[in-house]
Amino acid sequence: MQFVFNEWFLDWHKSSATKEETQKVKCIFAWYRKSEHVLVILNDSPFITKLNKLRKGEDAYADNFAISQLKVFYRIKEFDPDRVLSLDDAPKLDEQTMVLLSRGNYMSDRYLFETAMGSVDKIIITTDEKLRKQFANQQLFQLWSVDQFMNHFNIQC
Repeated sequence: MQFVFNEWFLDWHKSSATKEETQKVKCIFAWYRKSEHVLVILNDSPFITKLNKLRKGEDAYADNFAISQLKVFYRIKEFDPDRVLSLDDAPKLDEQTMVLLSRGNYMSDRYLFETAMGSVDKIIITTDEKLRKQFANQQLFQLWSVDQFMNHFNIQC
């Protein structure tokens, strides 16, 4: 299965994350490293910009855990194309998606949908409940919460 994480995945590695968030991201990352599922990323996106800042220690909230874990993630991204599908160009979005993104303050999330458009399953894992509600009645994308994702794959913490 192919899926897209938004920036919560990176933020939950930082020292500012709650203990519950840190524990969940550790469990998800451990599961991901053992699974055969594919993370889809758009190379020119806020996700990659934040990843690079964190792994280089350029973020004030990046501690040793974040830096070391995200360096491992970066190596997977760079050297294991069977585990990470890296998109160089943003796929074009359909009209319905653009309309939904333009209603409210969702244009900053456009990259998530462009990334998911380049995947087979079009699944976005997000912590943004308003975004999930905004897209609840469309048919193209699936927006899952972190807990839904963990339940779907039986990721235990």
